[in-house]
Amino acid sequence: MSYLQGSQVSGEPGRLPFFLSFCLYFASALFFVFFVVNHYSTPAMKQHEWSSRLGEKVDSPQKGWHSAPDGAMEGHMKALSWEDILADRSLRDLPYKIETNRYHKIIMSPASFWHSDLQTEIAVLLLRHLSGGKAPVECAVQTDEGVRVADVAWISLGRRAPHKRASVLPVAPEICVEILSPSNTRAELLEKMTLYFAKGAQEVWLCDQEGRMEFFSADSAPQPLTASVLCPAYPSRIEVD
Repeated sequence: MSYLQGSQVSGEPGRLPFFLSFCLYFASALFFVFFVVNHYSTPAMKQHEWSSRLGEKVDSPQKGWHSAPDGAMEGHMKALSWEDILADRSLRDLPYKIETNRYHKIIMSPASFWHSDLQTEIAVLLLRHLSGGKAPVECAVQTDEGVRVADVAWISLGRRAPHKRASVLPVAPEICVEILSPSNTRAELLEKMTLYFAKGAQEVWLCDQEGRMEFFSADSAPQPLTASVLCPAYPSRIEVD
């Protein structure tokens, strides 16, 4: 007679064997751990997961994620072109702005709604005050230090014409605009400014989180101008309702 049968015949409540109870407890514990790790994993942990899938080293300005020094992984990486990155489905829905550095390492910066709101307002005002050009947002520019993506830009129709179907511009737009956010410092944006100027930008504008604008030319940087030379009527502060 089996254990369960004996328990039922003797009137004792039916009990699972010890090993079955242990298996159920262990499976429940594993499920709980998996749920917690998957649900509460930090953005840095998720970036590490994405970088592992890509076979690339991801560099991020976020606190808590530290990459190897520039060039340390150069000999072990597969170089990705900008076209490769655009075609990679695993990168399409990430909540990050993606750029690259000179070693083809992917650099990620978190995106936010207020940042997008400022981008839209800056672009609208550019088109209102300047004619004869376009005001793209997230404008990819091939620089000497990899692909950098201006938050907003203004490019004349003449400069744009040879590159209308390009995935990345080989020359910078006349105006490149960067928005300060918690994930990038002023020093980092000043470094990007020099890269844009080296690729032909005439002015680089910085916008802080309060909408205050600063205008720089290649001759004035790192000191700001009192107003934009290319667009003198552009406001010194962006008001977002």
